[in-house]
Amino acid sequence: MSGLACFLKSIGHDVIGSDTVNDYGFETKLKELGIKIIPFSKNNITLDYLYITSNAYNSDFVEVNEIIKNNYTYLYYHDFISTLDGIHIAISGTHGKTTTTTFLKDLLIYQKLYSTFGRIRYGPTIYYSSDSWFGRRLE
Repeated sequence: MSGLACFLKSIGHDVIGSDTVNDYGFETKLKELGIKIIPFSKNNITLDYLYITSNAYNSDFVEVNEIIKNNYTYLYYHDFISTLDGIHIAISGTHGKTTTTTFLKDLLIYQKLYSTFGRIRYGPTIYYSSDSWFGRRLE
């Protein structure tokens, strides 16, 4: 979720997120970008937002429950990703995802099908890395 938050912030959206009070290491980049992180609470849920929630939380979770109870607009992460313009290519598996993703990105650039790519990583180091790529198709 932090990678998506950084991506949305980088394209001009206002972003706020809730999480546990534990520090997992990715908070630094979020804070650098001015993304506020608040502890989970049903009081976080107001009409003012489009909610994007992790697949890890079902309708029993306090915030998701509050969203549903108030009939507010929300999407699960994978549903939101599908609303982004363009072609979506998913690479999954146990081993080789990063290598395959990088190879595919390089191939698309080499063939002049896509230019600039942004990357999202779900990890503590940087938010643009090699797990998810967003590209711009050349006309």
